[in-house]
Amino acid sequence: MACTHPRITDMTQSQPRSKRTPTLEIHGRILDAARRIVERDGVDGLTIRALSAQADVSPTSIYQHIGGKQAVCDALIDTYFTDLREQLIAIDESDPVLRLRRAGIIYREHALDAPGIYALVWMGQASDSAQHCLDAITQIIRYGQAASVFRGDDPHLIASSIWVSIHGFIQFELRSAQPRTRGRERVDRSYGYLLDLLIRGIQR
Repeated sequence: MACTHPRITDMTQSQPRSKRTPTLEIHGRILDAARRIVERDGVDGLTIRALSAQADVSPTSIYQHIGGKQAVCDALIDTYFTDLREQLIAIDESDPVLRLRRAGIIYREHALDAPGIYALVWMGQASDSAQHCLDAITQIIRYGQAASVFRGDDPHLIASSIWVSIHGFIQFELRSAQPRTRGRERVDRSYGYLLDLLIRGIQR
């Protein structure tokens, strides 16, 4: 009687498939959970134990995929600035004034959408991702200078000065005792006035 052997493909199909969750999925789940904790409880509420429960992963998994609390915070900061930069470089306004004004609006909206993370990003040293955001704003200034709309001063200095100014406004807004919904229209007008004032100050 001829001896038969199972085909290789049959042997492969009979093997149980791995049920391991992809690394990127776990990484994203951890960061999403960390973001929710920071927005709800602040940075002090972000512990590995709390993060493990929120993300439904083991503490060991957190350390393996990202690291300790500081590494998680660094990842949140990098993600925040990376998302912001992508929005800034996507602005397609041809008018330099409107392009810079739109950048200012995006910066504030991004901060107000995640006030807990916004507070976190300024607690430590500036990251490379923050520098990339500043570079994106600097490019907008250079765009306006090339069109002879903005003054020919150091574009990096102009961008830094605008960033500091709008950051101060947003910090004051977020630390206000009033709820964000109260007097929002008045605050929006004030911020718009600040942007217009800053832009007029750099125009030729």
